[in-house]
This record gives sequence, structure tokens and C-alpha cells, in this order.
Amino acid sequence: MITKIGFQNLRCFKDFSLETKTPLTLISGRNNVGKTTALEGIFLLCLSGSPDMLLKVSGIRKYEFNAMSWQGAAIALDQFHFLIWELLFHEVDMSQPLRISATDDTGNVRTISLKKDEQFSLAQSVGGNTNNMLQSLPGTYALRLSYTFNGKEDQGRFHLTQNGLVLNFDAPPSLPRPPVTVYTGPSLPRFSQQLIADWFSKVEVSGQKSLIVDILHLLDPEIEDLFISTMQGMGYVYARRKSGRPLPVSTMGDGTSKLLFYLLAMAANPGCLLLVDEIETGLHHTFYQKLWQAVASLAQQINSQVIATTHSDECIHAAIKGATEVDPALLTYIRFAKEDDAIVPYYFANNDLTFALEHRMEVR
Repeated sequence: MITKIGFQNLRCFKDFSLETKTPLTLISGRNNVGKTTALEGIFLLCLSGSPDMLLKVSGIRKYEFNAMSWQGAAIALDQFHFLIWELLFHEVDMSQPLRISATDDTGNVRTISLKKDEQFSLAQSVGGNTNNMLQSLPGTYALRLSYTFNGKEDQGRFHLTQNGLVLNFDAPPSLPRPPVTVYTGPSLPRFSQQLIADWFSKVEVSGQKSLIVDILHLLDPEIEDLFISTMQGMGYVYARRKSGRPLPVSTMGDGTSKLLFYLLAMAANPGCLLLVDEIETGLHHTFYQKLWQAVASLAQQINSQVIATTHSDECIHAAIKGATEVDPALLTYIRFAKEDDAIVPYYFANNDLTFALEHRMEVR
């Protein structure tokens, strides 16, 4: 479990640190104070070494490109640089490296650093034995990646080539990768139904299906069981109900679909980190407390971590009530605020937050 994260030169963060010492962390604050940026930074660190890490993070902001989208003048090269990695840097200033570091509950320290590298040549790095499809495109530059684990380092560079965005390491990566990390924004990703089916299969094989069914049954007493049905090569999770025919969970409302996504993400990937931006979006306020109770219960049982953001005062109230029903020590609430042009985190443990809410203090 990540307990401390530091961000340097990342988007709105010049130098910012955050403590996440409980399994559940809920972050709130006004617009443009870095809530989404914090999740992006954690996601970027946990994707370290993945060739598509930059594309996945840029996709959070809806800057999406397929592997060949810059061919045929579909996108200018300087625009690609700007959208995919220059915007990651604080005030788009690449003179200083972007750096993210995280410490976990066993004392391990992981760090990622990204830095502009205009001198590096991909062709020279492979001794000139490369074809045009793997050569850096003219007018582009490399982005140096450094990933360290407890002081040991893997180094590589991103290049824009005719074959897409390529990550080349100086030597085969040897360091342990971060834990499995799942990111979802206000709406579930396009591939969520197949992913849910794949995760469900893993959970069923591991013998944990009853755990998921029992939690969903607390939310909707009509649900008695879950199973997979395949249509046109795609797997869908169905709910068997007390009355009526079985239904795809995806047709049973956003609340049930989102909750199943969160639960399966954790259960299928023990010890995983689940990042959820605007967790309340698309859900009725009467669902919030049940959602947090379910997530808290599973996180406690399988040692997973959830970091979420919200704009909703009702979601904050529901989180404290839902988590308290499981264990008051599971949740930390953090409010981001701007003071003298600096972003400052304010921490509320469970008891502090309960007091603040009871006395109608400002916590959003």
C-alpha cells in the first residue's frame, strides 16, 4: 500500500506531497486544485516501464491517438509532443525533470523521472541496424525515462517513430514493477464489459465469487448469483435474480455496474491500487453509502487500496458513514486548497471528519 507520494514539476504541482496511510483515501476540493492530477501522477508512476504509459495518461484528458495517427499530416509532430508529454510538465516547462516518488508500507521507494533529451539518437543506440519504421521521425526529440526502486535504476527513452510511440530501454528492465493499478474516470472505460467478464472469471476460479455476490446482495437483495454468458465472442456478467429472468449487470443501472467494476478490479488483482476520479458521477446520492460500505468491506478483506476524488458533499458524508460501519480506521479524507498560489492538503481522520460534518464546517 502506498503511504506517501511526492510530485515535482507535474502539471499544477511544482512541489507537492501527499500521505495516503489508510486503505481508503477520499480527496475533494474546488476546481483546478490538482485532484485529477494527483491520480494521474500515481497512475503514471504505477505504469512505469509500460510502452503505452504516456498514451494511457494522456487519454485521461481525452488526448487519444492511435499508433499511426500522425501519418499523412493527421497531426503535427509538435502538437503530438505538446499534448502527449509537454503538458505533463508544470507550466509546460521542460527545463526541469518531472519526478514522482512513492513510499509503500514496507518502506520500498519507487521513483519515476521524465526529462527532455534532444541529443539522443535511436539509430545510434542500436548501432544503425534499424529500418525506417523504427527510426525517430525528423523534427522530434526523445523523452528520457528513469525508474528507480530502492536506489537501483532502469533507464529508457520514448521516441516518436513511423511505427508509433516506442520505449527503448538501455538494458533489459530488471526492477520489480509497481502493484497492479486500475484507473477509471467519471464513466467506465469503453472496454469495461469484457474486462469485467475477464476479472469475474479470475475471481470465480479463485473461489471468491461468493464474496462478490454477498456484497452485491446487500445492495440489491434481488441478486442471488452471478454468471458469464457469451454472445458473439464477448463475455457478459449476468445476475440471476429471485424473480424474473437473468439480466446483464450492465443493464441494471450505473450504480450496480460501477460497483461490480470496483469490486472485481480489487478481487481479481489482490493488493491492487484502484484510482477513481469523481466517484459519485452517475450515481444517485442514496447509493453513495452502500457503495462506500461495499468498497471498504472488500478493501479490508483482500488488502487493496482505493484513492478516489469527489465534488460532492453528500459523497463525503456517505463515505464516512459507510466506512465507519466496517472500520472507522479505514478512511482518510483530504481536502485540497489553494493558499498563496500553492496547493495545500488538509487531512481529516475519521473522527475529525465526523466532528467537522456534525458542526457544518467547510470540508469540500
